[in-house]
Amino acid sequence: MKIKYLIIIALFFSCGANKSTIHQKKIQSTTFKEDFSVTTEEFNPSSNITYYWYKSNEILQSKGEYSGELLHGTYTRYYITNQLEEKGEFNYGLKTKQWRSWFANGQLQSIRNYSNGKLNGVYQLYDDTGLLIISGKYKSNKKTGRWINHVTKDTLHYRRDIIKIEDSLKTNKPSFFKRIFKKKDKDNKDKIKPKKSKPQNKVNKNSKPKKDSFFKRLFSKKDKKNVKS
Repeated sequence: MKIKYLIIIALFFSCGANKSTIHQKKIQSTTFKEDFSVTTEEFNPSSNITYYWYKSNEILQSKGEYSGELLHGTYTRYYITNQLEEKGEFNYGLKTKQWRSWFANGQLQSIRNYSNGKLNGVYQLYDDTGLLIISGKYKSNKKTGRWINHVTKDTLHYRRDIIKIEDSLKTNKPSFFKRIFKKKDKDNKDKIKPKKSKPQNKVNKNSKPKKDSFFKRLFSKKDKKNVKS
């Protein structure tokens, strides 16, 4: 029984210690209000990943390092009018799970998904009227699969942030590349000059008609005589 009590007490103190490392913060500027929490726990950062941290009443970010208290937990930012501007979650300074942002008029602006500080999953971008503009997917900060521009009706296919031209050309509707190649073909046709037709021989008014040869005139006379006889 004593061992059980000791385990419970140890867990209680460990949980209390973990809670004490999380601190709620609020800051405000002339344009935004931010509500978030930070941790005082030490953390070994990974290179090439952006960390968000708090110091001197500011939220800062840096790649592969930090020099303050890492943001940890729910993050919320408001316009100065108290309209929600952005909401997401941090895990030891790294963005994680789904993040959303809004325009000042309350319309949804974007949906982004993160995993360990990198864009990973569905991405959607809207205009201030609520119309979907662009949709696609990320994998480890790189565009992948089909990306659609819902305004221009263009569809592009990506593999590790590189456009797959052949797949993009196979889409049903004319894509960005199809229009480019069509324009090039038209320009090339315009550059081809039509062949000049040879000028027709003009009739020279001053030219004299050719006379019949001696033998031709001779035989023609004989033919006339034979006809008379």
